[in-house]
Amino acid sequence: MTIRPCHIAVVEDHEALREMTMATLADPPAWLVRGYGSAEALLGELERHPLDIVILDVNLPGASGFSLARTLRQVAPDVGILMLTVRGKVEDKLLGYDSGADLYLPKPVDGNELRAAVRALARRLQRQDAPPAPEAAAPAWGLSADGWTFMDGQGKPLPLTAQERTFLQYLTARLGEAVSRESIAVALGEDPYEYDYHRLEVLVSRLRRKALEQGVDLPLRAVRGVGYVMPG
Repeated sequence: MTIRPCHIAVVEDHEALREMTMATLADPPAWLVRGYGSAEALLGELERHPLDIVILDVNLPGASGFSLARTLRQVAPDVGILMLTVRGKVEDKLLGYDSGADLYLPKPVDGNELRAAVRALARRLQRQDAPPAPEAAAPAWGLSADGWTFMDGQGKPLPLTAQERTFLQYLTARLGEAVSRESIAVALGEDPYEYDYHRLEVLVSRLRRKALEQGVDLPLRAVRGVGYVMPG
């Protein structure tokens, strides 16, 4: 099977850190990594070089990493964005996600964790590039207008708690997309780095048990190593 190359940009003004990050991503060979010292340097070469994933520092000379993320979301909406920064306050992380980041990792980051994060983003890109499935009818299930009730394909209702409502609203707005546990934590109003993800597992377990007890077909699937998906 042919492996699709993954084009990665590292945007870091500190040359030694930039080279270290690029060296960490030197394997596998299908990862093609380029380095840039500023947002402007990257944007100036977007048309010349393909881009799948960008790893960026927040504190850049000129345009900040937050500004760069917002620009990339406009000109390359499908690109994977990973922010790598010493700014670890909750408000900084939330600003990062609001700016368009898929992941926000604090420095210093373990090399294995960085590679794992890049692999997760690369898998998302591969799913987006997969041939489209035959067009099917829209699912008959969904949330009520106020979001407090889930209706399955047979019209059976499942009343929701506030957290269940937020959780399902977030996933149904992204039908067919494997949504990461970190982004779900943010949607639930939590800090993704302090959040106890066992609480998310308990939330899902209780929701599934309640649906089973009430005879409601809940099309919620776990995606190993990523999070959850509501099939489209």
